[in-house]
Amino acid sequence: MKENIINIMKLMIPFAPHLSHECLELFDCKTVNNWPLINKRNILKDIKLAIQVNGRTRDIITIKKDLVEKEISQIVLKQSKAKKYIENKKIIKTIFVQNKIINYILTDK
Repeated sequence: MKENIINIMKLMIPFAPHLSHECLELFDCKTVNNWPLINKRNILKDIKLAIQVNGRTRDIITIKKDLVEKEISQIVLKQSKAKKYIENKKIIKTIFVQNKIINYILTDK
């Protein structure tokens, strides 16, 4: 817990330098000017992607980060709850924002 607070205080130095330095001094931190190291195993590899049909969110799925639109469309058409809204309809346009949403604009045909 102490190590986490020290890391937070180091990150707060640009915004509140006096307060951060005082807190670091109370925690007896010797290396004030070194930024905390990034722990790569804590970085997310999976993300939650919202699937919308005509602007309404129909499902949220967990997928691997940085997938392209084509791969995501295949996943949606195979295993998503939004599949029932897309079947037997014509997709006019697909709006895709990587790692955030995919929105299908449909017609009733």
